Amino acid sequence: MFVKIAALSCVLLLASACVTSGYKSIGYDREGASYNTSRMNFTLTGDDRGTCHVLVKSRPYEQNGKTHICGYIHDPEQGGCGGLGLMSEDLIHAWFSGAKLILGDTVISSASFLDFRTPTSRIPCVATEVDWRPEFQYDTARFKGDFTSRQY
Repeated sequence: MFVKIAALSCVLLLASACVTSGYKSIGYDREGASYNTSRMNFTLTGDDRGTCHVLVKSRPYEQNGKTHICGYIHDPEQGGCGGLGLMSEDLIHAWFSGAKLILGDTVISSASFLDFRTPTSRIPCVATEVDWRPEFQYDTARFKGDFTSRQY
């Protein structure tokens, strides 16, 4: 088990090093903001197999002509990766660390800023270099990633 966790940690570092973030952290969202919901499913293969069902809440907005976005991943207990138990949260983090966040047909940034939200945590916001387009306000975030299998 330790070898698997150590190998997963190495994969996480490599995956996050390969994707430029495309964003700058700017703090946390205001209380009471409304969010769009994205539903994500992805399948893991190899020794540990399972399908992850994840909900992501996001809110894009414009500031100084650029696209900013706030968001979070729902707790894995509300989705998670069937059959993967305690590894669910690590696997979901690994996938989002290497994924891109997309609004409409535009890649906005890395999705690595997204984190799980607890009742006491704040929601992170980021500024991107992508020019704002009014339709972003109504777009539901999509995600594209490559981390769907691993070998030990």
